[in-house]
Amino acid sequence: MAGQDGEKKVLSFLREALHHQSATVLHDFHVRIPNAYAIQIDFIVFTKSYILLLEVKNIKGSIRLQHSPAQLVRTMNGVTQAMDCPFTQMTRNVLQFKKLLGNQQLPIYTAIVWTNRSAVIEPPLFDAPHPLLFLKQLPGFISSLPTDEVNGLSVSRLVKQTQMKATLFRQINLCERYAINPLELTGGLQCMNCYSLARLFEKSWVCMKCKCRINTMLTENICLLFHFVGEELPLRTFQQFIPSLRSRNLKELILSGRIQISGNRRGRLYRLNPKTKVNWVELTNF
Repeated sequence: MAGQDGEKKVLSFLREALHHQSATVLHDFHVRIPNAYAIQIDFIVFTKSYILLLEVKNIKGSIRLQHSPAQLVRTMNGVTQAMDCPFTQMTRNVLQFKKLLGNQQLPIYTAIVWTNRSAVIEPPLFDAPHPLLFLKQLPGFISSLPTDEVNGLSVSRLVKQTQMKATLFRQINLCERYAINPLELTGGLQCMNCYSLARLFEKSWVCMKCKCRINTMLTENICLLFHFVGEELPLRTFQQFIPSLRSRNLKELILSGRIQISGNRRGRLYRLNPKTKVNWVELTNF
């Protein structure tokens, strides 16, 4: 959620920076080449003068970026945690993105954009391979990029070629990603306003923190279980984490097409209906 919030902020500043020029922005570009590689780029900006790749970070705390080994080291509340280096991530993405596009005339620029204003970032003790910007520096950085147009180039065609190469992003469930046993998760219905747990009082779920009735939030809780535990679940798994859930509670989701069912009555499995289309956020078309 923090990452998504940071990316929304970047979109706002991109609109400001690109207000007076023709540009197309692709948000959350993902491509997977089977048995080869996969890349994910937060923003790709196409103009008649350049292509700009942006990696967005919304991490708070004290941040140290080190070169060898390449790591991001975050210290917060006395706890030190190592994360993937954004410079290394961007370098890899640029390399594979160039392979993906093949021969094309536009120069490619990059930047790491930090959207959390409370982060304290130590200046890297090495020559950073990519500019590191706070969010409000983004418009100024974009204005410093070259404006000379490349003649005889169809940028709209390049954008379409890039879109055609995109593939749907398959999100690994959180328990698998962080090696957590699903049995360690706390059961119950979660309030989607304050993210506290609710209790059942006379057939009505009430949040123990904000006191709102959250029966209508059952749908979101059901979908969250897929993201936490797995993409294909039996009814007993839902009942393990959401007490009193019955199969009839899933009917609305089935009828709306958000989840699918497979198998017979005894071995029935439920799964989220996979997306069949990549959704783009495009600011301005050529």
